[in-house]
Amino acid sequence: MWNRNLPPDIPSIHSGPFHPTSLSIIRSFIKKEPRFVQLSRSQQFKILILGIRYKKTVESSMREKIDEILSK
Repeated sequence: MWNRNLPPDIPSIHSGPFHPTSLSIIRSFIKKEPRFVQLSRSQQFKILILGIRYKKTVESSMREKIDEILSK
């Protein structure tokens, strides 16, 4: 899967080992979210990227929450 040319709408990830927390997040999510299997492969990939890049995702969510709170 990693060596194929992916469509341009799929975000890129850095090669290298995944953080164990990322894998834990992904496993837990897939077990709890049955709708995941209804997505296309590219859509699934986009969702999984969020788990792989969990630190950036969490930081982004925290920034958005601060923006939301401060805008009130």
